[in-house]
Amino acid sequence: MLLKLIHQGVIQDVKDYKQMLATNKFFFVPIVNPDGSKYVEQQYIDKGKIVDKRKNMNPNLIAMCGDEDGGTDLNRNWGVDWI
Repeated sequence: MLLKLIHQGVIQDVKDYKQMLATNKFFFVPIVNPDGSKYVEQQYIDKGKIVDKRKNMNPNLIAMCGDEDGGTDLNRNWGVDWI
């Protein structure tokens, strides 16, 4: 969405967009937990509730621990010296 907005500004020759692109660095970080992100969005849409969901929606762990606590924490699930 952001890229589309910036592209439209450049195509339409909007001075502010060109200046913004020339004077800033942009870093795009992909979502590495799409199913957990979808769960958070759905909880907000359905219940107006903001949940903190770091873990993915691993069905085996969800069955044991429930929606909010189940899953694997993708950010912390690495062995030692993985670099």
